[in-house]
Amino acid sequence: MKSLLLSCCALMALVASPAYSMPLKAYKVARKADSIESIETYIDGVGNGYLWANSALQADNKEPLFCTPDLTLNEDNYLALLDRQIKDGMPTKAAWRDEDPIEIILLRALQRTFPCKK
Repeated sequence: MKSLLLSCCALMALVASPAYSMPLKAYKVARKADSIESIETYIDGVGNGYLWANSALQADNKEPLFCTPDLTLNEDNYLALLDRQIKDGMPTKAAWRDEDPIEIILLRALQRTFPCKK
């Protein structure tokens, strides 16, 4: 009975947890404070999630989010892509806002750097 109660509590905590995204402002603060190591693993996970999403889309014969490069991407690549995309702005050339999630900025960077040939 006790394990059932703990399982129910754990499930409720997962359901009640809000989705997490990292705003650009938090990324900039980490970069400025030279504490990027604290979020490298997170950014690597986001990038790898996009690679897995691409694999699933391609397995279903759907268009990928971006075309996977021949090189193996890691957190250093993702950070460089992210920094360049932040510097260059949105596709419309407008500046990214502090509340914009870095996850979408990274996706835009991957799409820009590794476009699919049509």
